[in-house]
Amino acid sequence: EGTEGFRLSAYDQFGSLLESIDINGGDAGTGDAVSKTYSFSATGIDHIEIANLTSSGFGFDNLTYTLLEDFGASSEFGPSFQGAGVLSVTTTSDTADGDTTSIASLLANRGADGQISLREAILAANNTPNISGLPDEIHFQITSPLVSGAHTIVLNSALPNITQAVILDASTDNDFSGTPIVVLDGNDIVASGLTVTATGGGSTIRGLVVTNFGGSGITLLSGANGNTVVGNLIGSLDVAGNSTGAAMENNGFGIRALSNGNTIGGTTAADRNVISGHNNSGIQLGGSGNVVIGNFIGTDALGSTAIGNGEEGIFNSGGTNNRIGGAGPGEGNLISGNGRNAIEITGATTTQTTVQGNLIGVDITGAVNLGNAAGAIWLGFGTTTHLIGGTGAGEGNVIAYSGAAQTPGGVIVESDVTGITILGNTYLSNAGPSIDLDNNGVTANDLNDTDSGGNNLQNFPVLTSASSSGGNTTIAGSLNSAPSTTYRVEYYSAAVSDASGHGEGSTWLGFDTVTSDGAGNASFVSILTGVSVTAGHIVTATATVDLGGGNYGDTSEFAQNVVTQGNTAPTINSDGAGPTASISIPENTTAVTTVTTFDPDGGTPFYSISGADAAFFTIDSGTGALFFQVAPDRETSNDANGDGVYQVTVQVDDGNGGTDTQDLSVTVTDVDEFDVTATLDLDASANAVNENAINGTTVGITAGGAVDADATNNIVTYSLSDDAGGRFTIDGVTGVVTVANGLLLDREAAASHDITVRASSSDGSTTDTAFTISLNDMNEFAVGPVTDSNPSANSLAEDSVIGTPVGLTANAT
Repeated sequence: EGTEGFRLSAYDQFGSLLESIDINGGDAGTGDAVSKTYSFSATGIDHIEIANLTSSGFGFDNLTYTLLEDFGASSEFGPSFQGAGVLSVTTTSDTADGDTTSIASLLANRGADGQISLREAILAANNTPNISGLPDEIHFQITSPLVSGAHTIVLNSALPNITQAVILDASTDNDFSGTPIVVLDGNDIVASGLTVTATGGGSTIRGLVVTNFGGSGITLLSGANGNTVVGNLIGSLDVAGNSTGAAMENNGFGIRALSNGNTIGGTTAADRNVISGHNNSGIQLGGSGNVVIGNFIGTDALGSTAIGNGEEGIFNSGGTNNRIGGAGPGEGNLISGNGRNAIEITGATTTQTTVQGNLIGVDITGAVNLGNAAGAIWLGFGTTTHLIGGTGAGEGNVIAYSGAAQTPGGVIVESDVTGITILGNTYLSNAGPSIDLDNNGVTANDLNDTDSGGNNLQNFPVLTSASSSGGNTTIAGSLNSAPSTTYRVEYYSAAVSDASGHGEGSTWLGFDTVTSDGAGNASFVSILTGVSVTAGHIVTATATVDLGGGNYGDTSEFAQNVVTQGNTAPTINSDGAGPTASISIPENTTAVTTVTTFDPDGGTPFYSISGADAAFFTIDSGTGALFFQVAPDRETSNDANGDGVYQVTVQVDDGNGGTDTQDLSVTVTDVDEFDVTATLDLDASANAVNENAINGTTVGITAGGAVDADATNNIVTYSLSDDAGGRFTIDGVTGVVTVANGLLLDREAAASHDITVRASSSDGSTTDTAFTISLNDMNEFAVGPVTDSNPSANSLAEDSVIGTPVGLTANAT
């Protein structure tokens, strides 16, 4: 009655007004019964107050209301708001005197104590259908003061199982300040702290300390799929995450996940579970598709002190595609200090587990020994096809300080287990082999890898050398395994060798890919660029079958170690490989030689030249090809000492301080380019001789001036190719032509004779030049008697005139 109206005011948890809605009473109408819906847009609403808009009191009779939280909207209520499907635990007592037939009934009838216990809240939530399929919410608003920093709920009997999806969130308590303060003390009852049944899948359990149960801390039964367990301290732990001693251990597992698709932990400190101090294992995985990330398993909440679980950190049996850790920030688990193996993967139906990014056997810094008592990761009883580590950034696990109990070692693959891919991890100070196939120590290689056993006893590589210098590391070796198969060979180093001489590998160096030939053999020289290894540290390797497409198979044990050497200088091995070498090249060419080197470190050679005649040369700094800048001419040698032999020093530098030199003497050999020229007569006198001259008489000809312009093989000699019938001869060196047979020199028979002088070079070329030698006539004979050659009479008429012939012609010879 009345129309004054009223105001809805929304406040946050600190009492600050967030939003008001004024409602006119006339909306209902006098005497009407009307249902209206009003919505707030503010976020972080803690509580709502209803007040009349006038001082005369409410203008409504029988006002009732229901507050709903819209889970699908962008706004949300603060942690203490209670809408439909939401109720808060308000007491640490373990009573059940309220009406738990539904959440609404419990809110209306909380029992004699006027409080809501955890037991009552679970029962009421179980009995209340989820709205729109969304889980109910159990918050905590315990009003009693903290005792020793905690609200401790000591149970009188086992809590009811969770049979409908619920968000059980103890971080909603007003006293919560980042770490759990609600302790669920099982009082040694033989039961699990919280159990989710198949119908309760999709639940979330957050912000509790779960301790002192005769069973497990939290159990997710088969069929209870898709749960989230985050931000809890489970085991013999107080609210600070410190040990409370063996008496407070949960007798079973910390978390027993027998269902599928559960998430245990998260990537932030708020979502991290600390699961430590159990008589059995920290976590049991019995379903598939579960994700275990970001948890501390076997340590305190700081990750600095061991509070080991009695058996494994994680026991994985019976599921597929479970993931333990991950490569993303915060995804890796800390699994240390446990009484047996850090992780046990077992059973023929357990397949395709991924174990990545975890710290195993160390503290949160990765530097302090918090080793598990037995091996780090043990695989047995026919399990198959798991990935431990990986090829991507952050996927490798740290596997360290594993103890000598039961199954010592880093990764132990039993004889009935195959398909275990072990890549990219680092190993330090494990009591047994870092990787042990068949759990019996190092297993020798066999020819072509035909044996069977753990990981089919995949053969390991055989390393022959390792050297590191200049920021690069070179590793040489071989692998004999299955024929025509590709393998990923991973390299590791460590300051100290394992006692077996195989491993460990505290530093992952890199990898190479090799393929065996038809006989199963592969040799390799791997250069790891940008990777340095301290001289004296060991280097080792594993071999993993490369299945293609980024998939891998069996991984071997570690190879026998080799000791890393420092930089070894390269050596020049061309042209005799000595400190000096002699080379001959023909003139008019530029190519001299190609300098080659051997560098056991696999360094990249850099070539240079120096020396007296270096200016005449050039060298390719990468290939070592040595050339003359200009093709040399033997006839005009311009080397430093003018002998046609050029002196140059070649040097190779590996870039890491290692060098070698070789002094080259490059002789330029002469090429027959020129023929001998024509002969000249160097004697200026006439080319003549008296007839009948004695033998050896010169004739005025000195043959000379014939030249072979080649630098060598150019000696010119002379001969007569035509000696005028034996009349003349020539000195082959001086070129002087003399009479050979003067009896044949008869001026009366011939006035001159022709000769041909041949100039011959030692290179075989010749030229012929003709000369004419005149004969000087000599007075050999007296005049004979006078005869009259005129047959007419010797007479003359008197008184003949002067000049008249007389018939006489005198003749004498």
